[in-house]
Amino acid sequence: MPDSSSDFTLQISLIPCFDMDTVAGFLKYAQKHRRRHDRIIIYLSILVLGYPAIFYVNSIKISESYVNIFDFLLFYTGYWTVFFYFFSYLSSPLQRLLCQIAIQRRWERGKRLSDWNFFRDHRRMFGLMGMHLLFWHFIIYFYLELGFIWEELVYDVSTRYFLMVGSLAFVIMMILSATSFKWPKKKLKKNWQRIHNTTNILALMIVIHIFLVIKTYSWYHYMVFILFGILFLERLYQYSRGCFIDYADRLNRSHK
Repeated sequence: MPDSSSDFTLQISLIPCFDMDTVAGFLKYAQKHRRRHDRIIIYLSILVLGYPAIFYVNSIKISESYVNIFDFLLFYTGYWTVFFYFFSYLSSPLQRLLCQIAIQRRWERGKRLSDWNFFRDHRRMFGLMGMHLLFWHFIIYFYLELGFIWEELVYDVSTRYFLMVGSLAFVIMMILSATSFKWPKKKLKKNWQRIHNTTNILALMIVIHIFLVIKTYSWYHYMVFILFGILFLERLYQYSRGCFIDYADRLNRSHK
């Protein structure tokens, strides 16, 4: 494990490093999408990622006696990983919910799932932001706790259940991120949907990981358990009824 002085130097420089990379990526994305709502989402995401980093760097300057930076970095990256992944996981159920409301209220628009593609179009963006922070969540643990020693990593993963579950979630999210672009989607064809159905396993792994890691639960943890549980059960219910493709058609027929 690295000595404390090198730890402190890395911990101060690490947060602005990955935040600036993320901000640069978001700005490039914003330039390609000229619509107003796209820019608003991107700039809000920049503020969400950037503010905690600035706040914490300032807190280091004010009080250098705060030495437990490792816990903060793990919490910061883990918290925002869950935050962004939740919105990615929410997009499809939210589409179906709004479609159902539009049919029941007899709105002129919104009766088809495609009318709510706004949520689907940003699903990948939120997922990639979550993957970006999850990557640093892993790197922070691997370096500050294990010092980039692979033998220690293998031993920890094989003996600690929360690390075993977290590693599985990390691998699944890497696969989902790598196959979320147009080229893999074309090559994988029908297998693409099968691979991305593992997002439900990923949601379950995230909840189990939090459950095993946290010793004292707060309102935030209970809220994560409840929200992910509702979304997971909703998706499970839709799968049991024959998948999502004909969802709007079945709703239309039931209200005629």
